[in-house]
Amino acid sequence: MVRRALTVPGGSRWPSALRWPRAARAWGGPAGLWFVFTLAFAIRLAPMIRTGSLTSVMGHDDGPLYAASAYFLEGHLPYRDFAFAHPPGIVLLLSPFTALAGLTGDVVAMAVARLATVALGASVAVLVVVHLRRHAPEWALAGGVCYAVWRLPAGAGRTLEAEPIGAAALLVALLLLRDGRKEVAPGRLAVSGALLGAAFAVTLRAGPAIAVVAGYLLVVRGWRTSLAWAASATAAAATVFVPFAVAARGELVEQLARGQLDRSGDVGMVQHLQRFSDLTRLGGYDLPMAIDIMLATCVLVTVIAVLFIAWWQPESQLVVLLMGVQCAMVAEAHAYDHGRFALAAPMIVIATATAAHRLVPHPGQGLPRYTVVPMMGLTFILLTVTAVHNVVPRHPDTAPLRAFAAGHRCVWFDSASLAVAADALTRTIAEACPLPVDRYADLDDLGVATAFDDVWRARRTRELQTRLIKELGQADAVVTSGDDSDDVLGESFLGSQARDAVRAAFVAVGSYGEYTLWVRRT
Repeated sequence: MVRRALTVPGGSRWPSALRWPRAARAWGGPAGLWFVFTLAFAIRLAPMIRTGSLTSVMGHDDGPLYAASAYFLEGHLPYRDFAFAHPPGIVLLLSPFTALAGLTGDVVAMAVARLATVALGASVAVLVVVHLRRHAPEWALAGGVCYAVWRLPAGAGRTLEAEPIGAAALLVALLLLRDGRKEVAPGRLAVSGALLGAAFAVTLRAGPAIAVVAGYLLVVRGWRTSLAWAASATAAAATVFVPFAVAARGELVEQLARGQLDRSGDVGMVQHLQRFSDLTRLGGYDLPMAIDIMLATCVLVTVIAVLFIAWWQPESQLVVLLMGVQCAMVAEAHAYDHGRFALAAPMIVIATATAAHRLVPHPGQGLPRYTVVPMMGLTFILLTVTAVHNVVPRHPDTAPLRAFAAGHRCVWFDSASLAVAADALTRTIAEACPLPVDRYADLDDLGVATAFDDVWRARRTRELQTRLIKELGQADAVVTSGDDSDDVLGESFLGSQARDAVRAAFVAVGSYGEYTLWVRRT
């Protein structure tokens, strides 16, 4: 088959299939969507397969989320029966996976949940392409590929995290609204609001997006449309929140306020600014502060330029507003992790591609082909390398942990993540053995990182220490995070009284860097 060629300045001849507009339109169809999905899925899964992390410990948050759902299936309610610093929607969403643990065990159930999260993150990349078909059609595939291989959303899409759920709900809600400037059928309007309301019940970071969309609809469509959309969002959120709030008798509001809204952090303006350097940095590599600040400043200036340029495309204004608010949330937050930008990542990619489309509408024609296309190719390569390299933390050897847990009836874990990796969490619940679901929620319950008065903090500290000592008395073995030094035991939130109780009643029989095994003294 002979393909026609396109003659370009300088006499070179390019196959017609390589002409950007035609290729962009061809790959913007089902083939392009499947390509982006497959690429995003592989980028998220490959490092876990390479390091064995799919069935091991991958940080802290996924364990408490899994444990809370497992306890919920056994009739224990979050906020009332155990401290929980997350909205209740995530407990409901994870219920099918924790129910699977009764048949397969915790390790397999967690692996399946992680695979589902990977698939959801890959679906978000597809939704980015679908959005860009409206805003910047010839940049749609490029934007989807960039999102698929970008390490920030990829890192948050490998295990149980709320950010991929919030991002997917927001993108689908915006698609249903058709950018809000046109008439929207009542059914689509209601579903759009309900999706974001449900997302708020999974992650409180979706709250500002609800306010932005409602305000935007008020300006461009009037108060009736805005009120109808906001009512559906409120109803969906209330459907999830109210039953838990009533059952917990006010503890839901207090624990979420302490765990999510009322934390304080000693972070200066420079540290807030440095967060923007993470948008372009090679993950896992520390830069000198001066270079990091210069990079962050350049990135922030670029973000502002993108917002300004994309704003002049009316159908993209809602995306621009959302990107601005979400970036401001990252800058203002008391603490930073990769998940902060992961929720904003889809809006960043869509707005950036829209701005690029306004500056270079046809990136494959004429001179821009020799500048834009090679730069994009280099960008894809760098993003791909950083997405698969040094992004999954090296996990501990869990074989001794599983053997240890199997040899004892009632093991007390100071980390739910270790209990899952030991394949013992579901059995622990069935045996009515004590297990702290979320140790950081317990710390928030103490007011450690908040501004509560000393009398209140002292009382809650005594309550927690008393509870921990009682739980330790029911266990015939203990697993703590870190080695068996005093400092690490203190960091495990045990406190001086509970730490002394561990050392008095148990003896360390093995330390594996990430955790220590203790058995009761004879």
